[in-house]
Amino acid sequence: MGLYTPAGKDLSAAVWATLDAAGIKGLDVAEAAQWPDTFDGGFRLSGQGDKVEVFYSVDAEYARAHPDAQHDRIAAVMLSAIADVLLAAGFGFSAQRDAHITGDGTNRYGPVLLVRSRTTAAS
Repeated sequence: MGLYTPAGKDLSAAVWATLDAAGIKGLDVAEAAQWPDTFDGGFRLSGQGDKVEVFYSVDAEYARAHPDAQHDRIAAVMLSAIADVLLAAGFGFSAQRDAHITGDGTNRYGPVLLVRSRTTAAS
């Protein structure tokens, strides 16, 4: 579960609002660590201090029901779309291809965007 400073919470809310406005669904694990029953995957936000981690996760039930699906490919394509939205909105971030995903409770690795700021021009 993510733990934010007040600045990190503001950044998380801004990332959330930007992705939501773009029509990309997600979950902030600082607010609710579990997917709603009707949620079939999407981005997840987690954080530590003033940094926000953004990653894409396919629902665990879907993954179990479709073990041969290309989950990593889906996550990579969606994270690319998320990165495009964040860049257009003026967020500064770095990408880690095989970072430890801290917010989904599975102790797994995958691509993560580490959002650290938003430029004042886009604020």
